[in-house]
Amino acid sequence: DAQQQARTAREQAESVQSDRYAAELYRQGVEAQKEAEQQSQAHAYRTAIQRYWRASELLTEAAIAAQRERSRLEAAAARQRAEEAQRAAEQTGAQKRFANDFSQAAHLVEQAAQNEKQQGFAQALGSYQQATELWNRLTKDASRETEKEKAEAARARIGEARTKLSGLNEWRGAKWTEAERHEASANEAWTARRYTQAAEAYIRGTQCYEEAYTQAEEAWKTAEVERQRRRALDARQQAG
Repeated sequence: DAQQQARTAREQAESVQSDRYAAELYRQGVEAQKEAEQQSQAHAYRTAIQRYWRASELLTEAAIAAQRERSRLEAAAARQRAEEAQRAAEQTGAQKRFANDFSQAAHLVEQAAQNEKQQGFAQALGSYQQATELWNRLTKDASRETEKEKAEAARARIGEARTKLSGLNEWRGAKWTEAERHEASANEAWTARRYTQAAEAYIRGTQCYEEAYTQAEEAWKTAEVERQRRRALDARQQAG
């Protein structure tokens, strides 16, 4: 009946938070329902039925309007998230590294914006979400590529630092051993594709190799001075 119809319409309106997203229509619907109840209590049943039907109409409209407003806000929030994801992707250089995928995400946003203008909020929401997911993936992939490149450069530098020590094994010290430990740790991280960790370990290893080289070179120079002193001493003894 009309009374039950109004109750059902109100329940539906409240389930989508019409009091928040379609406040005026909801208020009018609730007011019409109250008037219907008052007319029913006064035994003005014809008027009560009319007011119940009017309440049902208003509350149904409120539910529809609330759903539309919620969809609009959800699409707007998704648009903002997509814009943030795009900026993050640009900062990692994803646009240059993955130009095709980046353009695909941009096209999805263009489609979403057009849908949003035409109040196709559900379609806009879906496209914005797809673009956001794609840009997030590109950001992750670009960051990973950058980390790998940094690790590759650090790996090359540690190789150069180690090569400088060639021929100085006789003056091997604690720093040399520490450098080898860092390099082994870096190689393990590299194999596991933990590139940031690998780069850090390669850098520490390089620093240790450089310190080891300085120490070994100083030890060699000291030893060389001592050898020259002894040769000079031997020469004087032979001459005397």
